[in-house]
Amino acid sequence: TISRIVRRWAPETENNVPTYIRNVSRMTGIGATTPLPPMKEETKIVWCDLVLAMATVECGLTAKQKELMAPHIEIAWRLLNP
Repeated sequence: TISRIVRRWAPETENNVPTYIRNVSRMTGIGATTPLPPMKEETKIVWCDLVLAMATVECGLTAKQKELMAPHIEIAWRLLNP
């Protein structure tokens, strides 16, 4: 779930975790406690959107930065899922 991922990788000592989770959920359209699908080619968009949303929260990306980053996230997907 988004909640579990954020709590694992964005510790409360460094982040406002409830706000982080709420923002990532809003950006992806996925509920905070909704189970995420397996990492497969047909679910690539879910996982790439999740990474982009987390990067946006972490770094405060602008719309232009998100546009520039998206292709690189897809490249990373292909490296992890050959």
